[in-house]
Amino acid sequence: MAITQLSALMGRINAASPQSPIAVFTTDNGRGLRSVFGATIETGREVNSQEFIGMFHSQMDAAKVRNRLHSALSKSH
Repeated sequence: MAITQLSALMGRINAASPQSPIAVFTTDNGRGLRSVFGATIETGREVNSQEFIGMFHSQMDAAKVRNRLHSALSKSH
């Protein structure tokens, strides 16, 4: 698990393959982002939580991913 800034998280996502995506959740009452490997059983149990934003990997449009993550942070403030 990593609690990180958006720019660092985008680096993790840009290195992730579609077979091993990064799952992203809000944390700290929506003020931060938590990222974990998405292809694990434990993460699979968390995807229905209210904090879950989505699964992301390098073959997704980086601008759309950044906008989605930024939007998730903005909604919580």
